[in-house]
Amino acid sequence: MAASERLALISIVGILLVSGGIMALGVRNSSVRTETFGPALLTGSLIGAYTVIDGMGVRLAGDGIAHTSAMFLLWSLVSFPLFFVMRGRPPAYGLAQTAIALAGGVVSYLAYGIVISAMQYAPMAVVSALRETSVLFAAVIGGVFLHERLTAGRFAACGAIAIGAACLAL
Repeated sequence: MAASERLALISIVGILLVSGGIMALGVRNSSVRTETFGPALLTGSLIGAYTVIDGMGVRLAGDGIAHTSAMFLLWSLVSFPLFFVMRGRPPAYGLAQTAIALAGGVVSYLAYGIVISAMQYAPMAVVSALRETSVLFAAVIGGVFLHERLTAGRFAACGAIAIGAACLAL
């Protein structure tokens, strides 16, 4: 444990419920597609790594706003040159598209800042598990607006995620 954190039993149960529910949402027709296992494992590992790095970074910085601002500044220093290397020219956006992009940037900054600030005070594993409950909202949006079937298995997975989130809130 790089951060020397200890979790209460209820938090461990909550993390297991959230994780299990998320994995269950990925199962279709009672089968797991083996070709997606490697990319999913890599994605989860990278999320875990950057979560620990962010959590330890904000604790060392002692200030969630300063850490969030520094990360956004560093990313902008990397992303602009990378964009020009990949695209070769600046984008030609109108005022409306620029306003939408700026609004998206502000929302992104606020969302990241909330997570970073939470990791300053709460165990990283708890914050990370709660952060991943967004798949619950994606499943509901898929069912309501995209008319995807909400099967008994998906409903049970969503229930596990919700109960896990409630355990983490205790």
